[in-house]
Amino acid sequence: MTELFEERAGPSYRCPVCDVTLAVEPALPTYDTPCPDCGYRLWCRKRKVDDVVFLCVLPDRTPEAADIERLAESLVRSCRVLRVVVDLSGLDFINSAMMAGLLALRKRVLAAKGRLVLCGLSPHVQTIFSHTRIDSLFEIVDAATDAVSTL
Repeated sequence: MTELFEERAGPSYRCPVCDVTLAVEPALPTYDTPCPDCGYRLWCRKRKVDDVVFLCVLPDRTPEAADIERLAESLVRSCRVLRVVVDLSGLDFINSAMMAGLLALRKRVLAAKGRLVLCGLSPHVQTIFSHTRIDSLFEIVDAATDAVSTL
């Protein structure tokens, strides 16, 4: 299943806002990297599998409220049926600003009659979600391949 998923997803990562192809790690600097095309401050990269949008969160980057709003607006405009998976496997830790960003993104996706699923939570991130009870607000699966079948 994983091989099929990777084959369908392909190797390219895109800007979550303007959809321009981005370099693969480690070519991007660690902090506050803007998209070379639209200037969006990259905290995640977008991949598409069929009609599911995957947002792969990059380590050591936290979106600001304006970043989330711009991304959400772009997703709502570009998708007929909004189905979003946020892959957190790049994070060993999650701060309150990132959690607030995920909640804001969830709110916008649900308002657009879409679905949002989280995957790839490390044990530490899972513990933080459990302790704050934020896990009850999200659909959470183990891996990206599970997210595709969930949606």
